[in-house]
Parts: sequence; structure tokens; C-alpha cells
Amino acid sequence: MAVITRSTADARPTNDFDSLQVKMDVAVLAGQLVYIKSNGNGALAVGTTATPAAARGVASMSCAAGQAVAIITRGLFGGWTGMTPGTNVFVSDTAGEAGDAAGTVSKIIGFARSATDVYIEL
Repeated sequence: MAVITRSTADARPTNDFDSLQVKMDVAVLAGQLVYIKSNGNGALAVGTTATPAAARGVASMSCAAGQAVAIITRGLFGGWTGMTPGTNVFVSDTAGEAGDAAGTVSKIIGFARSATDVYIEL
């Protein structure tokens, strides 16, 4: 499994999308995958264990710990490179990152719409 390359500078929702405001317990970069902790705050999703693998969205922008960020839960999101259109995109074993194959725990976040855009379906 390879982590899909993401450019924080280019990470952004590109069309009609659904989002949710979440206060982050950790710093997050635009385009990183986020899950919701039992305290209601967000942290980086990671495919090594079941709970964090339950990604709930993609951070729409970078923010520091303690700040709120809109996470995209559905819609087209750009800023990645080298993907094959139509293939599934997964939570990676690298915290906050997407992969081209399942991590230790398989969680699909959407599919590659193009080489640079993922359609998020969470």
C-alpha cells in the first residue's frame, strides 16, 4: 500500500459538498483524514486500529490543536496526485493520510474521480 501524495497548498473541496465543523484535539493539515473521538473532538484517522480508521471527513484547511475546522464528509476534494480514476481510496496506516490500498483495518473513504480529485463518501 502506498500513501497517496497530497499537496496541502492544493487541498480543497472543488464543488458541491457536505461538511461538519469539528474542534480538533491535534494540529491538522488541509486534506488530512479526521475521525471523531468519544469526546466529540477530532483527531487524525489512521488505518492501524478500528476506531481511528472510522474516518468521518477530510480537513478543508489546516488548523492548530484546539481550533475548529470544517471537515468534508461528502463531495469532490482535490489536491492529491497520481491516482487512477475509478479506484477506491482508503484510510492509510500513516496518520491522517489516504492510501491506494487498505490499511491494517480496511476503510474506504471514497474513490478517485481523476488523478487529482477524490469523491469523498463518508
